[in-house]
Amino acid sequence: MHKGHVLITGSNGFLGGALASYLRRMGYRITGLGRKTQPSRRDVVDHYVSVDLSNPSGVMRVMAALEGVNCIFHCAGLTSARQSFDDPALYYSVNVGGFANLLLAAKTTHLASSRVIAISSGAVYGGELTTSASEETVPRPIGPYAETKFATERLLMHEVARGSIASGTTLRVFGISGSINGFVDREPSRLLPSLMLAATGRKSLFRVNGDGSAIREFLDIRDFVVACERAIAVNELEHSAINIGGGISLSIRDAISLVQLVSGREILTVYGNEVNEQRVITANNSRALSELGWKPTKLDPLEIVGNAWHAFCHAEPTE
Repeated sequence: MHKGHVLITGSNGFLGGALASYLRRMGYRITGLGRKTQPSRRDVVDHYVSVDLSNPSGVMRVMAALEGVNCIFHCAGLTSARQSFDDPALYYSVNVGGFANLLLAAKTTHLASSRVIAISSGAVYGGELTTSASEETVPRPIGPYAETKFATERLLMHEVARGSIASGTTLRVFGISGSINGFVDREPSRLLPSLMLAATGRKSLFRVNGDGSAIREFLDIRDFVVACERAIAVNELEHSAINIGGGISLSIRDAISLVQLVSGREILTVYGNEVNEQRVITANNSRALSELGWKPTKLDPLEIVGNAWHAFCHAEPTE
């Protein structure tokens, strides 16, 4: 007997794959959606469908054929904040357009009764924060990536408000790292994967945007998947956005030191002029505690980075 049927977009990627793996082990039936013709790992899904979310007719056909889906997690999309400046139109097309196609298909089929949970980002708050961001903090996204994440939040909020989607919220996650069941972040434009590429010698050096004093929050992937399950289980979702932060704040310089420590290798580091850099990105998790009964429990940065390093060196890459 399954706890429920969960549909996960982007199930071949880091977040989607990790979430599928965890929820399946917790007793949920998992259907994964991805662009690949076959799943990256067959052990994390019960059923897999290849579909490009930018194809509205394809998405509609897939969604109409699914039965008994209780919850939809949207983890798919382009995720590089820096690369989004090079091709804003692509990011809007994939991130906003793809999610719009998903919601359109859901609300015009029997899946309109499913709960929709979109994975968003703490990047929506922007770079002028001087303290931890709460959900009451006015979002001021910097750049196309953050703008598209906020746009998907607004889109879901509108559809839930008008009743075309029965229930939904966005989880604004902050700096997910670590590893679970072999899943690890490999996006080279993000902080830890970039550092680990430099530590393994696959990059000649690590370039820092600014002086390295910018603050980042680190959330263990094992805490993230627990928060997601809580978002399925809670009876009523009272708010349209919930912060999911890890409670660990480190400077870029601290992160460099940690990767050097766990890898045992020196990383050639070059500091440059600060461009489009968010100075402080940390979360106030009060709403997650009150609404989901969730708070982070993995609070040792050395353990988180060490787990990520081990998986980065040994696990098979995901999409």
